[in-house]
Amino acid sequence: MSAYLPAWLGLIISTSLLIILVIGYFQFHRVLRKKTQSEERLQGMFDSTDGILWEADANTFVFTYISPSAERLLGYSTDEWLQPGFWVDHIHPDNRNWAVEYCQQQTQCGLAHDFDYKFICKDGSTIWLRDIVSVIKEEGKPRWLRGLMIDISAQKLLEQKLIKQREAILDVIALSPVPCALCDVDRTLTYVNQAFTQTLGYMLEDVSTLEKWQETVYPDPEYRTWVEKNWQKNDTKNQLGEPILEPLELTLRCKNGDDIHLIINAQPFIEGDIKERLVIFHDVTRRKKAEDELAFKNMLLAAQLEASPDALQLIDDQKRIISTNQRYQDLWGLSKSEVQPGTDGRVQRKVKEKLVKIDSFVERLDDLYQNTEKTYIDEIEFKDGRFFERYSAPLLGAEGHYYGRFWSLRETTERKQTESMIWTQANFDQLTKLPNRRMLHTQLELEIKKAARNKLSISILCLDLDHFKEVNDTLGHSMGDTLLKSASQRLLDCVRETDIVGRLGGDEFIVALCDQASSNDVETVATKILRAFEEPFVLGQEIAHISTSIGITTFPQDGTNFDELLKNADQAMYAAKSAGRSNFHFFTETMQTKAIDRMRMLSDLRSALTNEELYLLYQPIVHLASGKVYKAEALLRWQHPERGIVSPGEFIRLAEESGLIIQIGHWVFQEAAKQTKHWHDNGHTDFQVSINTSPVQFRDSKIDFSEWFEYLEQLDLPGNSLNVEITEGLLMETRGEVMDKLLAFRDAGVLVSLDDFGTGYSSLAYLKKFDIDYLKIDQSFVANLSPGSDDFALCEAIIVMAHKLNLEVIAEGIETREQSDLLIAAGCDFGQGYLYSKPVSTDEFEVFLGGLSR
Repeated sequence: MSAYLPAWLGLIISTSLLIILVIGYFQFHRVLRKKTQSEERLQGMFDSTDGILWEADANTFVFTYISPSAERLLGYSTDEWLQPGFWVDHIHPDNRNWAVEYCQQQTQCGLAHDFDYKFICKDGSTIWLRDIVSVIKEEGKPRWLRGLMIDISAQKLLEQKLIKQREAILDVIALSPVPCALCDVDRTLTYVNQAFTQTLGYMLEDVSTLEKWQETVYPDPEYRTWVEKNWQKNDTKNQLGEPILEPLELTLRCKNGDDIHLIINAQPFIEGDIKERLVIFHDVTRRKKAEDELAFKNMLLAAQLEASPDALQLIDDQKRIISTNQRYQDLWGLSKSEVQPGTDGRVQRKVKEKLVKIDSFVERLDDLYQNTEKTYIDEIEFKDGRFFERYSAPLLGAEGHYYGRFWSLRETTERKQTESMIWTQANFDQLTKLPNRRMLHTQLELEIKKAARNKLSISILCLDLDHFKEVNDTLGHSMGDTLLKSASQRLLDCVRETDIVGRLGGDEFIVALCDQASSNDVETVATKILRAFEEPFVLGQEIAHISTSIGITTFPQDGTNFDELLKNADQAMYAAKSAGRSNFHFFTETMQTKAIDRMRMLSDLRSALTNEELYLLYQPIVHLASGKVYKAEALLRWQHPERGIVSPGEFIRLAEESGLIIQIGHWVFQEAAKQTKHWHDNGHTDFQVSINTSPVQFRDSKIDFSEWFEYLEQLDLPGNSLNVEITEGLLMETRGEVMDKLLAFRDAGVLVSLDDFGTGYSSLAYLKKFDIDYLKIDQSFVANLSPGSDDFALCEAIIVMAHKLNLEVIAEGIETREQSDLLIAAGCDFGQGYLYSKPVSTDEFEVFLGGLSR
């Protein structure tokens, strides 16, 4: 078998080594031919390959770079590899002399070469390496060596096994995923493996001869030339006795018509006197496609960089220009000659005529040129008002080698303007230009910290404009906006420049008096504000008179943060309103206690319906002329489990402010309707029940009362069995939904009463417009009723007016027989009050209905 040894060596290398060798060899050499030294390092390509990439000095063989895979495969660290003489010292003594000599010879000739040798690993073991070497010249002389080491130990071991049994080679070829063929001395294919047939589609008989191959697969004469050349080189061998062959890269047409890109390599296969070749076809279609795509992407990238709206520049480590795009040239006013590769990349000579803050720009520029690692982003301003974001990043290659810098200048003028506008909108009220709640929070928290540090006080004034809604409703929102702007200016005129004035929203403002010495100072400012608001507001052709109510709280006595102080000032402001408006009120601990109590009551009220704590009482409404009862007012009561009976005056306002009045009002309507149905079914078919409604129910756009009307239909109860009571102020609402809801009651037949008449500002026109059915004289007029009194005159006038408008009148709060007689004399239709009955339960109320049981 020893006579066949060279053939086995060639075949082993062909089958086992070439799958890895061809990929690494040709990709690496292609990149070496196409990429410059700078580009290779920048991309860091091949760092993750299974082979070992390296770079060494061509004269000393001292390594300057070794890929991370070297430590994984051989055990030595990068630092060890870079030591002088390291590589030569660790070549196995059996191969050291000829390997070094061969490498030196080829290097001096400037020839790329490859050779195999044994290498001693760090753990003492020996590994076979194949080294594929390329020579890089500078000024015509070899300067650098770059290579790829591939572990071929397995192939060497396989070699020895295949020497013993030739049939194993054919088994390997048959099972190989790489297409392979055997070709004899006459260039006739004698064998193809299954991978060949699967890849190309041809059977052996289709391509057995060179003529058939060229007729069927590849008619180009290049293939014949390659075949002849490889056979002629049959006897040319390297120092290890291995044949020197050249691969061929070409595109073939498969039997199905598809094109496939292959690298063909023929290895000598010698057996006795018969000469054969093992031809290996390595499919590199994907790689070729990837290369084409990469080339296209590079071309596309170059076009994109040129078309970029950013000004781009690349400079080398000597501050010389590598490239710039047109936008960069236009930005600095540079000519083509001034940005030629190799020219000065610093544009200081143009800075003075272009930029604001020139010194900081140049200092930063020089600092970055000296820093080979830092990435930097800042903003520069041009004298023409434009802003640019300046970005700079180092160009680093393998092992952190510095090649230069990338510069990008992107215009941010529009973004800067947008950000400024957004910040202003987010922090300032658009109408008055005062700080809004967000900005107030920020400013006051800073002032609080400063005051705490300096042991000073801050007074917070919360202001709400009195009767502002009436200006909006009567004069329109545009006039309301004008008034708010005038009010904000009056506030600014009343305080120092160091104080803070802001708008919380609506007609509510905040004034913060910083560094206050005493409460007297605060009172002085508050009084000054009140006096300022006493002056009328001129709104175009209109004049408006409004006042303001002020709540005052102080840091640190009343609170230590913005939210707490604002809450306190808000409570004090409401106290000022309750005290008659147009005044100021200081926050006290009592107010805080009331606020907590209010919060707890609201929490209890939320569960009152679920816990069945709410109930209705009924107060009779007497027909004064006959003394009969066929009307009643349903009055809501709350039986609290701990507080006992809670007055409606305490919880109704809470329900309105929290929105619970919607749910509670719906429950009241259904309960009253069910009770009315019960009385109707028991013979009192004309009986009518009045229920109170809240303006909140009419203003809420989600409520349309359609459920109420549907419920009446379910009960088969006529609409006029119920009477809804509204306040005078509701008639003055100009919003469409309020008018629509009042008219909806009229259309459903439900009667409407105007409660507490005489205490508001009703227009007689509205009484007819909304078909009001009853007027209820407020009990404040009835309480002091006596013959010849002003109250009697007013009651009489109301009754006469109502009758003229075909309205019936109900007097509330009748407590004496004299009041009743006077009202009868005045022609009043109905009376209600303690003279007849207090509000009672349904069982007690049925006494007024003739003793009817439920």
